[in-house]
Amino acid sequence: MDFFVGLDIGTSSVKALALGPSGEALGVRKKPYPVQTDPSGRHEEDPETIVQATLSVLRTLLDDLAGPGSPGRHLASPDAPARRPVCIALSAAMHGLIALDEEGRPLTPLITWADTRAAAEAAAFKGTPAARDIYRLTGTPIHPMSPLIKLRWLRTARPDLFAKAATFVSIKEYLWFRLFGVFEVDRSIASATGLFDTQAGRWYPPALEAAGITPDRLSKPVPVTHQRSCTLPGLEVPFVIGAGDGCLANLGSGVIAPGEASVTIGTSGAVRVVTNRWQPDPEERLFQYWLSEGMFVRGGASNNGGNVLDWFAGIANWGGAATPGQAAPAATGPGQAARPETSALDQALDEAFALPKESEGLLFLPYLYGERAPIWDAAARGAFIGLRSYHKSPHLLRAVTEGIGYALYDTFRLLDAEAPIHTVYASGGFTQNEAWVQQLADTFGKTVRLTDEADASATGAVFLGMLATGALSKLSDVKRHILEGKTYAPRPERHAYHQRYYTLYRELYPALSKTFHQL
Repeated sequence: MDFFVGLDIGTSSVKALALGPSGEALGVRKKPYPVQTDPSGRHEEDPETIVQATLSVLRTLLDDLAGPGSPGRHLASPDAPARRPVCIALSAAMHGLIALDEEGRPLTPLITWADTRAAAEAAAFKGTPAARDIYRLTGTPIHPMSPLIKLRWLRTARPDLFAKAATFVSIKEYLWFRLFGVFEVDRSIASATGLFDTQAGRWYPPALEAAGITPDRLSKPVPVTHQRSCTLPGLEVPFVIGAGDGCLANLGSGVIAPGEASVTIGTSGAVRVVTNRWQPDPEERLFQYWLSEGMFVRGGASNNGGNVLDWFAGIANWGGAATPGQAAPAATGPGQAARPETSALDQALDEAFALPKESEGLLFLPYLYGERAPIWDAAARGAFIGLRSYHKSPHLLRAVTEGIGYALYDTFRLLDAEAPIHTVYASGGFTQNEAWVQQLADTFGKTVRLTDEADASATGAVFLGMLATGALSKLSDVKRHILEGKTYAPRPERHAYHQRYYTLYRELYPALSKTFHQL
């Protein structure tokens, strides 16, 4: 009757997931929190709001699942045995930064990965000998998302605040400090800071010097299986510090073997593989983060995915949820997936994918929110190329889906060239549309299998918790807990078509980059 809990602290919400010993889903709870943005590129959240939301969903989940003698005993039958969590393991979004005072109180909001105010600092530092050395040892590309660049920006933009800060942490470190009163960071989150020698597993002195800080202003790096015990109401339970959400998404989907890659299109997008080799990209296009001892997640994230569809749905006045299959989900019980209803976007996508001549010579560069991999340019912009009077909204929407796919293929082809990939595991809201999944298989020229990654980061945290507590002997054992979905085979003639258009697509950013920066 015991169970494992994965807590995933995301960019816009926190999720608590409970799995049984065999990986069966027992319940999930989620709570959103607000994001503060403005035209300057600010993207911030309140750390205390996130901590309270995290504790709230955890209490609710434990209350719902507990047996007699536990906080949720009113939900259990009188003769039912008590159910207790074996452990609570953590996942969290990477690249966030909070400045704390000497008492551990926030001096700044959480500055998330999406904050672009440090773009000028990144552009000035990128390409220097120091920056190239830092990427080679840390695996984190030079970009405004990086805490290294955020620190350099804070030092210039807010020197008074920078000097006053005693400690700089991520949101997971702040929660850990609130729970246990110590500053510790898992090596996975640390590996995404641009400050960490990811291969050696320690802070990298030249990176600290570039940021203008010393090691005593950062948390102590610890293994991803590191545990501390916490007393909750009526319960003593170990917490496992866990890893970064992107790394755990691969683990939670079971995409950890050679020849496998994960492709996610949710709000943003990502392409990732797991490798046991440290292999910095000579052109600094790929990240490489720590998953566990001897295991690294390698790939790239795109800023542009479902959020681009959201933008297009807005200007098309479709209204409602823009993520495919996410309109008005029906209420469900614990652990059950919401039943999606058809949205205006779903109907528009059906029309776009039914076009007899694809997008009819239209290309779309999807960099509405700047871009990370593989170009790492926060000033990049979106563009339709080839517009003619006969193009209507279905043509534009079809080009949008193709452009998002080409942007991800930009990263995928780099990984495929390093180590051949035979199977792509697809996840995210776009998988609700079969035609779009087939288009991805045709674009990549690879077999695509669906995987339920709705809770993948939280599931990956559970798997790390199982490893830490001995329920798993090795991470490769997660394969037996993974259920695979439908398979899509690439169609050779359609792959040839997309290769021709991708060749044209690749010429767009180099041709327009100067214009983007001038704008």
